[in-house]
Amino acid sequence: MNELTRIELLNDALKHISAPSPTTDTSLPNAYIIGCPRSGTTALLQWLASTKIWDFPTNLMARFSSSPYIGLLVQQMLQDMGAIGNLADISFESEYGRSKKTLDTNGFFHFFRRYLHINDIAHLTESQLYNASVTEMFKKLKEPSQLTSKPFLTKALMLQYNLPFFAPYCPTDLFLYIKRDPEFTMQSIYQARQNEFGSIHTWWSAKPAEYDWLKNKTPIEQIAGQVFFTEKAIEAGLEVINPKHYLVINYTELVQQPMLVLNRIIEKYSQLGVTLSAGDVEQSVLISADTRKIDDEILSALLAAHEKFAHSETESHLKKI
Repeated sequence: MNELTRIELLNDALKHISAPSPTTDTSLPNAYIIGCPRSGTTALLQWLASTKIWDFPTNLMARFSSSPYIGLLVQQMLQDMGAIGNLADISFESEYGRSKKTLDTNGFFHFFRRYLHINDIAHLTESQLYNASVTEMFKKLKEPSQLTSKPFLTKALMLQYNLPFFAPYCPTDLFLYIKRDPEFTMQSIYQARQNEFGSIHTWWSAKPAEYDWLKNKTPIEQIAGQVFFTEKAIEAGLEVINPKHYLVINYTELVQQPMLVLNRIIEKYSQLGVTLSAGDVEQSVLISADTRKIDDEILSALLAAHEKFAHSETESHLKKI
């Protein structure tokens, strides 16, 4: 029996178990990280997790996709026994968002797949949204705070193309949108295609609503469109959300001044009536990956394609006015 089979059996056995209902609502606003693939979502998750201000999905906890509450409870019990380390052992190492250590951060995709009934980071159609177990999903995301009185932090890339639909289900929570210079986001996606598939011709990661159209374009146009339309969808979604409930984070600022970013998030929580403290947080050194790593000609083509999408979008908007 392989690991995936064991995980499926475990979660099939646990799926009907719910956390005890609290006598009072002790849940705190969760924080959901969104952004383009390769924009710094993992770096942001790792840095915030290292502050110990939030609970977050570890590689152990993520195995319990049917119940983060039980996953966190088991993790705490194993820590009490000394069977696993502690959260000070979090590493900042990952490969395309995947980490190896038991208590390292996890993208939590298996959890969202379970309740959204899709496999990809993608725009959901009306029928997919109708069939998703959204109320139960957000209920489960609130349960871990019962054990630690901490808010829960996770990537939520599978929500980002349909923010106007999902936001009313989590009206007290906070979205953290990280943006990176498209030049380096596109460069990293280009490299991911090569490294993961051995070819730039295979689509990698997130699929915006325009995917069916983009998949027939050249690889350069696909990557540029993936970044452009993902950012467009996220930013359009945020426009319908109260500004108190989202924060836009610049990747360069994150790696250069992580404490500044942390304090801005804490201020957002303050606006939501929640006091968090960064008093014991030590400054971490984050290393920027914003260096040119592919041929200048390829990078120029990516930038030109991205600019073309932006220009076409502007022209389309002007025609409507």
